[in-house]
Amino acid sequence: MNSNKTLIIIACIAIVIVVSATIIVIHNSFQINVAERLKQFGLLRSIGATKKQIKKIVFREATILLIIAIPIGISISIGAIYGLNFIFKLILKGDAYFSLVSIDVGILIISIIITILAVYISSLIPANFVGSISPLAAISSRVIIKKEAIKRRKYPLLKKIFNYKVVMAVKNIRRNPSRCRTMILSIIVSSALFITFTSSMNEIFTIKNPNRAYETIDLEVNRSSDNDDSVGNNNQIVDDLTSQLSTLNNVNKVYIQYTDVFCMAEVPLNKRIKEAEGILQKQKFEDGYKEVIVTKIKNYDKAALEDFSKYLLSGNIDVNRMNSENGVILVDNGKVRDYNTGKLYIGKLTDYKVNDEITVLKDSKETKVKIMAIIKEDIFEREDSTNVLTLITGDQVLKNITGEAPKIRNLSIALKDKALNLKTAEEVNNILKDYPSYTVINYADINKSQKNSMLMIKVLIYGFIAVITLISSINIINTITMNITLRRKESAMLKSIGMSQKDLKTIIRYEGVFYGIIGSTLGAIVGCFLSYSIFNVLSDVVIVQWKLPLGLIAITILVAIGISYLSTLIPMKKIEKDNVIEAIREE
Repeated sequence: MNSNKTLIIIACIAIVIVVSATIIVIHNSFQINVAERLKQFGLLRSIGATKKQIKKIVFREATILLIIAIPIGISISIGAIYGLNFIFKLILKGDAYFSLVSIDVGILIISIIITILAVYISSLIPANFVGSISPLAAISSRVIIKKEAIKRRKYPLLKKIFNYKVVMAVKNIRRNPSRCRTMILSIIVSSALFITFTSSMNEIFTIKNPNRAYETIDLEVNRSSDNDDSVGNNNQIVDDLTSQLSTLNNVNKVYIQYTDVFCMAEVPLNKRIKEAEGILQKQKFEDGYKEVIVTKIKNYDKAALEDFSKYLLSGNIDVNRMNSENGVILVDNGKVRDYNTGKLYIGKLTDYKVNDEITVLKDSKETKVKIMAIIKEDIFEREDSTNVLTLITGDQVLKNITGEAPKIRNLSIALKDKALNLKTAEEVNNILKDYPSYTVINYADINKSQKNSMLMIKVLIYGFIAVITLISSINIINTITMNITLRRKESAMLKSIGMSQKDLKTIIRYEGVFYGIIGSTLGAIVGCFLSYSIFNVLSDVVIVQWKLPLGLIAITILVAIGISYLSTLIPMKKIEKDNVIEAIREE
């Protein structure tokens, strides 16, 4: 399966999930509307309106809502598109700008069709419900209150721990399984949506995140030669250039970079990673054949090595100790492309730890090196390497491995103010006039483009997640509002036998919190399952290590409980204003 097909499948899954959630939200809205106007529909039936006519009324209301909502929705969408383009223009800050998000007529038509289908499907159940009830039942609103079989649950443990309000809230939840399922299903859908999309997007960011070299190196000085792209190995020239470049006001640091050296590194059985075993090779050592991995040894100067200290995963970097103990820094993450399946794996290539020794083989010469530190990535590496383990060290250790002095490749420059890159590049060119074989490459604009591209992708994706969160929140609010609205008469009866308004509010709040806990917990399970399913689809292109999104689960549960609690406040205001006698009379 190619990457385009995989992305299409993921997009289809996302659309199906979002449309399904939208249908549930619209359905709940219609249910609330019908429940509040049930008496009116009963009066219409009592004066001769047929079931078919009542259904037509509901569908015509849906049509009127569509006529009003679709233009508003399209206007908001167009406004959002122009808003995104405005945001992107600000991000680019005067660079070459073009409309990155455009209005597609085909997509608008598809959106309108999906909206129409969603609204009519959502109104179908309420329409059938209203059309099928008798006029007397509708006028009295008895149809929305079911007499349930009394099942005496004494809850001895619950009563010992909590007060009667908590016990009543639990009983209210359990005594109507149908209503309970509707409530919990709504919260499950909302929670699952958030976890599914957020965890999937976070993983995509991990895969697509650009190298940190785009943040580190702004200018590069190379030797312009047809047969040698290095700065040259005249140490005096390099020292002079480094000194002169360091005097420029906008230059933060000048790094000497060396030519990479490739060799083989032994990977014992207990240090192997399953996903990377396919790239191991057999190589002859002094004591027999061993499994090895192609290894790139990168040599950096002292300034660069010390900068790696900011990105340590474990260990510490001491340049003097590295030289005395044949020390290296292990780059933990790498990329593996399976030649048979074409899948890409991103992650650890070996299970080496700090203080482990690695035997490297270069031109039949075996050398043991010691891991002094582990970092996630090489902050100076611009090009991604596939199927290669990366070790970083200084010139002394590299000389011990190869038997030769390292070859200087280029001088990399980090700027203080990246906005002044053109001016600084011109100053560097003035210095290079005395060195006609050398040229400067300005990476600052490329770096900025990379950073802006990632920022724009994040704006789009997190904007999408914000919409998902909004849909989810509205869904929970509508469902809880409907549940409490349908029980206004029950509330009136409780108040008539002496329950205070405060106690009634407390019971309803407990119900909201319990619904939030149950629904969000089950939603987290469903969300993890859907997230794992998307990861499996994604794994046809990239091998990713799925991890339980504990942080997202915690956020989802807390937010769902908070929204469920706040959702009880809206209908409770109506209950406060209810006249007890009038409410019971409706019963």
